[in-house]
Amino acid sequence: MKFYNLFLRSANYYSTTNTANTLNRAYAVDWTFLPKDKHFKVSFNFCSNRFQAGTTLNNRQYLVLTNLGGYNSFTGDNNVDKNVNNILGGLKLKQASRRTSAGIQTDMHYRANAKSNPAIYLNDRPSSNFLTIDITSILGSTDAILTSQYYIELCFEEI
Repeated sequence: MKFYNLFLRSANYYSTTNTANTLNRAYAVDWTFLPKDKHFKVSFNFCSNRFQAGTTLNNRQYLVLTNLGGYNSFTGDNNVDKNVNNILGGLKLKQASRRTSAGIQTDMHYRANAKSNPAIYLNDRPSSNFLTIDITSILGSTDAILTSQYYIELCFEEI
């Protein structure tokens, strides 16, 4: 099996669809580093910069959405449908350090790794040269992470 990794930094994006929202970015990607006509299992690692949680802990939960492509559904040996899965996975709030301010933990960040989310499957390498990463709160409004930078690593395993 072969593995391929793509590293993205939120500050190095091609464009954004919403200038007020730093969590919706498009990246220009030349997918030729992935072999054509191969299937892939895709997982990801994610880390946001630290942010101040303040006196009330920010427990907002986030999903990472993307436009990687689709996979086939099978029943027995028959191809039933081609599905598109735009959910890459969720982010977890983690304590970044034990530094305190007046006895309150203040440094937090959002993280994810290949073990915290199930992998998604792709039929082929992505066809769009613009990869979108959209981080959205499952509770509605976005808050502290909105101003935070992040790093994301997409891990493609050839299957």
